[in-house]
Amino acid sequence: MLLLVSLVFLLGACQGQKGQQKVLIGSKASDAEIWRYIAKSDAAQEAGFEIEVKDFVEGPVLNTATAEGEVDVNAFQNFAYMNSFNQEQGDSLVALGSTYFEPMGLYSANLDKLEDLDQGAHIGLADYPSDQSRALLLLQAAGLIELSDEEKSLYSVDDIQANPKQLNFDVMNENTLPRSLTDLDAACIGNTIAMEAGLDLEEDTIYKESVNDDTLGSVNILAVAKDHPNKEALKKLLDLYHSEDVQNFVKEKFKGTKQPVKLDQEEIKAASQYEK
Repeated sequence: MLLLVSLVFLLGACQGQKGQQKVLIGSKASDAEIWRYIAKSDAAQEAGFEIEVKDFVEGPVLNTATAEGEVDVNAFQNFAYMNSFNQEQGDSLVALGSTYFEPMGLYSANLDKLEDLDQGAHIGLADYPSDQSRALLLLQAAGLIELSDEEKSLYSVDDIQANPKQLNFDVMNENTLPRSLTDLDAACIGNTIAMEAGLDLEEDTIYKESVNDDTLGSVNILAVAKDHPNKEALKKLLDLYHSEDVQNFVKEKFKGTKQPVKLDQEEIKAASQYEK
């Protein structure tokens, strides 16, 4: 009788484990920390997920792994970054939905305000197309440059039409921008990389983005392979991210710099476009 009870218990336990959908999330830096918090939560178990988080260093490598099915979902990029990858790799990724917006800032180790930028100042820019485009739009919003009138999904330094201060642009890997600040007058740095380097969005910037319709492409997302068989089921991950418990953790941990954003399907579709 005892053996029978034990077998029934073990069978029930196995069925419970089988009922959990295993999800491998590829992520990097602060996003990985958030998803590890979610993975350990009771809410994830109740939603039917068994979440494992795998760390990556380079975004293009993570996107390729996602497109090829090595990971189910990735959490690290915004719409513009995904669109740039898709433009090069043939529409291999889609957005499940939106998570947050992180303002990009113009950081400086030596200057206190925008007006302190001298003629011929050196500005650091990321070499990845979507990050460089976002940085140039930031500089345009700050009144430092003017870009081509031609509406484009991505801008490069070649699209600068007016540069009254004759600024010099030093293009480099985004991860090297913070440690290059001492050699630059300022640099356009995304919030995640800035935070990892110990920079403060409020204290160390001389200009920063504001949240509006023009920055839709800079909203972060969860991305999956276009042909992933469980896309619809995986959308429940967005509910976990936007839950009150997780948002309280994110707000406290990241000092309010990851501002939650929930876009509807039409907005997601619009933000996922690029010129073909």
